[in-house]
Amino acid sequence: TNQLILSAIEKNEPILISNGGKFSTSDLDQYLNVLMSIEDAYSKGLIDENSIYSWFSDHFDIALRNEEVMNYIRDLRTRNPDYYRGLEELHLKLASMFSTED
Repeated sequence: TNQLILSAIEKNEPILISNGGKFSTSDLDQYLNVLMSIEDAYSKGLIDENSIYSWFSDHFDIALRNEEVMNYIRDLRTRNPDYYRGLEELHLKLASMFSTED
């Protein structure tokens, strides 16, 4: 399912059933939780920033630049302002690495 969600995001297709896509909010949560697990490992010092940049930065960038994903996260934050906050913080770090790359 995660690969199918990534594919839909990359193609800018609707993701959630409520928006004409094929996936439930639980499916999207599972996808985002994989990214959150990477962020969690980073915050615990189990993986370094350069490795995340090399291996996963595209996944963070594609997901967090997607309007539907961000609308979903914003909706979750009406209940808890910290939902997926670590994803955005790590995405900003990775984005700054993109901008300083030669």
